[in-house]
Parts: sequence; structure tokens; C-alpha cells
Amino acid sequence: MKRKPLAITTTSGILSGAAVALLFIFFIPHITKTMWEKIFEYNWSLQWIPLYEGYLLYILFMLFVSALTIHHLRAEIPSLEIASALGIYYGIVSSLATTVLMMMNLQLTKGFIYLMFYLETALPLVCIAIIFGALGAGIQYWICTRDGDSKDSPGSQVLHSRILLGVLPVVFILVLFLVFISPDIVVSGIRSGDIDWNPCCERMDFIDKIDRTGTDSISISMKADQDKYPELAPRPVFFISVNGKDLSNMSSIRAQGLADTIDPLEGLLFADQSSVILKGPDVSNSSGPCYVNISEKFSKRAVRPLANYRV
Repeated sequence: MKRKPLAITTTSGILSGAAVALLFIFFIPHITKTMWEKIFEYNWSLQWIPLYEGYLLYILFMLFVSALTIHHLRAEIPSLEIASALGIYYGIVSSLATTVLMMMNLQLTKGFIYLMFYLETALPLVCIAIIFGALGAGIQYWICTRDGDSKDSPGSQVLHSRILLGVLPVVFILVLFLVFISPDIVVSGIRSGDIDWNPCCERMDFIDKIDRTGTDSISISMKADQDKYPELAPRPVFFISVNGKDLSNMSSIRAQGLADTIDPLEGLLFADQSSVILKGPDVSNSSGPCYVNISEKFSKRAVRPLANYRV
């Protein structure tokens, strides 16, 4: 019995589109919440990592299903152009099925605003489905017809025609493995200081107050709400300079040969109500005001100014 390519391609597109929609509705939100939520709190710009991982998985999935469809229909397809057209049609049907199911879910669970936002972001998925649906179909048809024209044995021809269908699932599994381990890689980069803190909202202001407690002494105190501090963030290191001289801790003061002191010796620490007292000729206001600059460092590279006072 002769199969109908259009009907089979339609069925393939609907089923694959429904599968993708189910992943978007159930699997991806779970992955984002459990594996990426705390990372986004620390650095919101890292959202591109799971986004592009998802795009890559979607591309591989579109390539595989379109190639698989053409593989089963190769006897009914007369030319490469027809195969590519079926691939485009498959991409349209699949992306429409995904979009419709996602819209229904958002309308029922989130409301109209989320629905409009999704419609604006659905275009890349539609384009990916059409482009890579056509590409997968064209490549698979070319492999099948090339084997048909070759002088290899029938068994070898069948093996060649299934190369793409065998390679794509392996690559898909490797990328899926990367999806699961990439949060751990990012977290290790955060804790080692290779990834800086970059929250989407305003950073917390750690410095509470700076007071002059005497002619040659300055007190600096800080506030640190541990509950609001990102769980993954390494504790910041604070740098204090007075009139351009580094008075962050006793080691840096001694290294410069200065006569100043700091209490405690290790400098300003990240803790609520932590404070330091600077004393010495370089913090004296007898010859003019002192300019105190305080900065913080979370990563190995970035130093952020915290406060600039004239005391």
C-alpha cells in the first residue's frame, strides 16, 4: 500500500510539536527552578546559557525527526526539492503545534500578558523549525539517493542511509548531558571567583556609616543582611583607600611603610555590624579633609566602588 507523504509528515509534525510543547510546559520550568534559579539571582546575564542549550537541543530534534520522516518516505519522494518542501512543511506544522499548545497552556495558567510575551518570543522557534526541518530532510534524502546511485552492496547502502539518524541522537544525548552539568560548572566558576556578581536589581549597599572619631581617626561600619545575600555568591573583599593610599589591612599598610594602623588588623570583614577604626597621620584632618574610597571585590577581575566620602 502506497503511503501518503503529506499525511505522514503532518502526523510527524504534530507529534513532535506536541512533544516539544510538553517539554516547555513541564520539563524546562523544573530545570530552570531547581538548577538555575540561584545562579540567575547571582548573575542574571547567565540566562543565555540554558537558552542557547535549549535552542541547540531543538535544532538537533528538528534535524532528527525531519530526517527520520524522509527516511521512511524515501520511496515516495521523487526529488530533492520535494524532500526539502516536505521538510519545510514539517517545520511549519511542528512549530505551529508547539505554539498552539503553549498558547493554550499560558492562557489557562498565566493570562493574556504572558500569552502576548510568548508570541513575541515564538518567532525564533518557528524559524529554527522551518530551516532545520528542511535541512534535515534535504540531507537525509541526499544520503538515500547517493546510496541508491552507488555501487556498494545493499547492506552497505542501508548503513549509509542511517548514518545521520544514528549520529544525531548521540549528539543530542551529549548536549543533554551538558545541560545537566552546566549549572555545576557555572557554580564552580562563581565560587572560584571567575564569574562576577551581576544581579538584575540594584546591588546591596554594605556601608552603613563613616564617622570621624578624632583628629587622626576614622570609624567605618557596615551592614550585611545575610538573608538577602545571594547564596552562591562568594564573600566580598573590601578595599579602603584614604587620599589614594591603601589602608585596607595592616599588611598593605606595612608594605607601604606607613605609620597608620587599622583595627582589626585584617580590615573590614563581611558581617553585619562589622567595623574598622583607622588611625594615623594619613587619616588626620589637621592639614585638610580626607577622601575615603571603599570598594568591593567579588571575582578575580571586577572591583566595584562602594562609597566615596569626604571626612
